[in-house]
Amino acid sequence: MSNKEELEIKIGEDGQVTVEVIGGDGSSCLRVTKDIEEALGKVADRQLKTEFYSGGAGDNEVYVGES
Repeated sequence: MSNKEELEIKIGEDGQVTVEVIGGDGSSCLRVTKDIEEALGKVADRQLKTEFYSGGAGDNEVYVGES
């Protein structure tokens, strides 16, 4: 059974972009955000949540831009 993945994209006043994957499992979060990351530029920070390592459905966040 596949999970439906959702992306939440936030753009801060300082121009920093946050991309959060909701409902992904394991490394699928990286696959889902790959094209967005490449289009926006350098990844300043990546926060992988517990679910990434356990392979369960969960959220992961990526911060794109200069830190």
